[in-house]
Amino acid sequence: MPEYVARIARGEVEVPVQTYPLGEVARAWTATPVDGARIVLTA
Repeated sequence: MPEYVARIARGEVEVPVQTYPLGEVARAWTATPVDGARIVLTA
């Protein structure tokens, strides 16, 4: 796992994300990810 995280940090692996502000946690909770993206809350 540490090697994989390092590859992400170096930009060798692209992780698709959909971001939502923390204030929209309810919307994020029910969101349908697009193209396999991970739902991520931002502060």
